Amino acid sequence: MSQDPSPPKTETVPLGTYLRRVRQGRGLQLKDLADMANTNAGLISRLETGASRPTLFAVVRVCSALGLDLESLSEVIGVTSFLTEARKGHSQQTDSQKNALMAADIERFLDLYRNDPTIVQQKLATIYGQFLLESGRGSDRENTRQAAMETIAASFDSPDSPNALKYPIDEVSKDTILEIYIAGGVITNYDIGAYIRQSRKAKAESLRRLAGKAEVEFTFLDRLERGTIDLVKFDDLIKIDKALGTAGDILSLAWSAGEFYTGVARNALAANTRPVNVWSDDEYTLAETLVKLARCDAGFVTEFRRQVLSV
Repeated sequence: MSQDPSPPKTETVPLGTYLRRVRQGRGLQLKDLADMANTNAGLISRLETGASRPTLFAVVRVCSALGLDLESLSEVIGVTSFLTEARKGHSQQTDSQKNALMAADIERFLDLYRNDPTIVQQKLATIYGQFLLESGRGSDRENTRQAAMETIAASFDSPDSPNALKYPIDEVSKDTILEIYIAGGVITNYDIGAYIRQSRKAKAESLRRLAGKAEVEFTFLDRLERGTIDLVKFDDLIKIDKALGTAGDILSLAWSAGEFYTGVARNALAANTRPVNVWSDDEYTLAETLVKLARCDAGFVTEFRRQVLSV
């Protein structure tokens, strides 16, 4: 059966309708696309018919399997200003990646950690201890070293414990997050939360008032800002983006995070040399710890590559 390599012309139709047209234009059955997207045919059917509101992760999985990016959906979803072109234009520039933690960095780290977790954990603690001393958050070298070891260990073993590393949500600027995104760096739920929180505060909006404007639940928005929610409805992100007037920034960041959490980013690195795969829960914990370290310390990525990855 011949397949049309390019999607049908975009027009203002429901997202599910558009995705069904693309699928059918490629000559794919629901099961074919489900296998490609690492999901099930029932979910795709509900997405296409509008029987349920799809999550960000579901949309990312299906679109990625169809070869569609966020920009491909711009006319359909009614948000047309994205950062995707800026990211495409800068992602190959070495200088722009200097302080951005990349998916390839995380993959290399996970390989090293599986081989010798104790040594790798000690090296991370050394880098974090150096940061604490240089930032004036540690007094003497020995106590700071011990504190760093305990923090890294807790972050790996019990990331929700009081002793674990926290994402510095009020210390990472919006510009920094955008720079990391444009450089092709890993974006997580914590980054999305920090960006929304700072955008809201810049407009002197209360959490409750923004929730009302975006027509989303207050508790949902609160958890989204703290980076503690995974299953986010795709249309809720569009509502928040529009309510804040952030011109597609939040949606672009969220899409990138979706590529990370669904394994799309990992599969892109695999270059078809291994089965479609996602990181395990333990691997996500390790990856998010690296992101938190990178957001706490502007020089972390350089030291991380030098002291941990160059072995």
